[in-house]
Amino acid sequence: GTVIQIGSVIILARLLSPNDWGLVTMATVITNFFFVFQELGLADATIQASRLKHEQVSTLFWINVAFGLLITIVLVALSPAVAWFYKKPEITLIMIVSSIGFIFTGLYTQHIALLKRNMLFVKVSIIEVLSGLLSVLASILLALLGWRYWAIVLRPVILGLIMTILAWMFCNWRPGPPKRNTGVRPLLKLGVNSVGYYVANYFSSNMDKTLIGKRFGAEELGYYSR
Repeated sequence: GTVIQIGSVIILARLLSPNDWGLVTMATVITNFFFVFQELGLADATIQASRLKHEQVSTLFWINVAFGLLITIVLVALSPAVAWFYKKPEITLIMIVSSIGFIFTGLYTQHIALLKRNMLFVKVSIIEVLSGLLSVLASILLALLGWRYWAIVLRPVILGLIMTILAWMFCNWRPGPPKRNTGVRPLLKLGVNSVGYYVANYFSSNMDKTLIGKRFGAEELGYYSR
């Protein structure tokens, strides 16, 4: 996965301009913050729970789906304000399209967690490597076709779609309807504790990009981010 990531950055850096990278980085500073919350730590809760019932996993699945949809709605609502902040109108549509990836995350989170819980790490690796490779190839193809920054914007969306398809193929579990009083409260509490660490780590890693993008613009941020 790391090799694929590094290789994609090297190739796309040659195909796209610093301005393209800068525009996407401006948007991802915001969208990546919500990635901290995308799973609500519920994947960790599913993996670590000493006992787990089908009804509990189903309820967690629907919580993930609902929260992914909520994040999408919030990002769509925030996109005009972020575009105004950076004075880059293109960011509005970039954020709207990027937000779709959160819906896919909600659809595969519990499937991947169940595979890890059952120590089916070979399947997890196949899903991650194959989805990463296919999304990178799609991104490079889009760049070659002249799609500019959309080649970067669409990669996580394509990655999420492929991850969802493969996760449902490799994991036979299927969610039932959500139910109340299934005993998921301790799992939610465990998940929230996990999220706290990621929030603190996010701000320490991304504040510089926000300030550079605001002060110097997309092209300079593109050079800095790469």
